Amino acid sequence: MVMKTFGTTRLSWKNRRRCIVAAYAYDPLGRRTKKTGTGIATAYYFNDGDDEVVEYHGSKAVVALYVPGPAIDEPIAISR
Repeated sequence: MVMKTFGTTRLSWKNRRRCIVAAYAYDPLGRRTKKTGTGIATAYYFNDGDDEVVEYHGSKAVVALYVPGPAIDEPIAISR
């Protein structure tokens, strides 16, 4: 089990001779609020309780809508 803490978690690994870096930001309640990384657009998340319900980019354009499921990280539907 990984405990989420307020702040940023940074991960890095090698994939086919290329270094991949990903960083995740969390709010004081341990919910993911931001994802950045090598070769990907920065994504921001809006949460309803423990569930992510909206993902959007820096331009405030909605990228995905999530319908929460019975457990955390198990959405019933995702609209992209």
